[in-house]
Amino acid sequence: TSAKVLEICTYSAALTGASLTAADAYFETPTRQVSNIREVGPGKTYATIQAAITAMTAGDTIYLYSAQYNETTILTVNKSATIIGLGFVRIKATGGFQDVYFQTASSTNSIKGVMFNGGTVTSRLVQADGCSLVIDRCYFDYSKVGVYQATNATGKTFTVKNCAFKMTSVATAQIGVLVAGTGFTTTIRDNKFNSVSATLLTTSNSFVYLQGQVAPIIDNNLFVDITPTQFTHINLVSASGFTTGAAQITRNVCITEAVAQYTISLGAENLHPNNFNGAIIKYNKIVGSL
Repeated sequence: TSAKVLEICTYSAALTGASLTAADAYFETPTRQVSNIREVGPGKTYATIQAAITAMTAGDTIYLYSAQYNETTILTVNKSATIIGLGFVRIKATGGFQDVYFQTASSTNSIKGVMFNGGTVTSRLVQADGCSLVIDRCYFDYSKVGVYQATNATGKTFTVKNCAFKMTSVATAQIGVLVAGTGFTTTIRDNKFNSVSATLLTTSNSFVYLQGQVAPIIDNNLFVDITPTQFTHINLVSASGFTTGAAQITRNVCITEAVAQYTISLGAENLHPNNFNGAIIKYNKIVGSL
């Protein structure tokens, strides 16, 4: 025989007078924390990503359902947001300078499960201006910069993980992950970077370029390029006022067919002191012509 408990009731003596007043002062009415869900896609509440961004409040989650989104404007996110792609979700550039632009430095954001395709020779597919940001399980097919963190900040985190980057054949400086804003705690982990072009004409290409980061971690990434010109897989530079020491570059695989190649480069920019004391570079595998 099985039994079920259908209801549990508790009883206490009713409070009156001074006891009720004291209880009223002690206990606060709880504030319910609500994170709204904004659904975008065919048959959903919002037909475009921009409409959901416009309607959202800080802390909302935006679900993108399977579709190709040909947005006609830069998707500017100026509040904390979580963007999640469900199924096959592609955002295709239509000529804007950025596809998704996380603009507010005080916000905390994440984006997951989205494909970014195309872009112009001046575009950044995802750009952030000084905010904390996690990019997870995204795909970038880029002509200029895949991910760009632009503005200086301290106490902020920037993470790119489980992503794939494909560099296309456009004769311009190309970078997969560019962090020019100094002071971040940056982690680049479990990604694949691939250059499929044998015709790049410039020598200022990098898969990962970090400037003035606080103990960055670059771990367990795969870098593959067939570029015949000078190309850098991992490029760290120090910056004035920031110690890039204790950088951790571990367990990466770098495969190249280039003749003039910098697989891992640590250096100074604009005569800033070069400080990489405590840097850890181990368990990396380098294959090809260097």
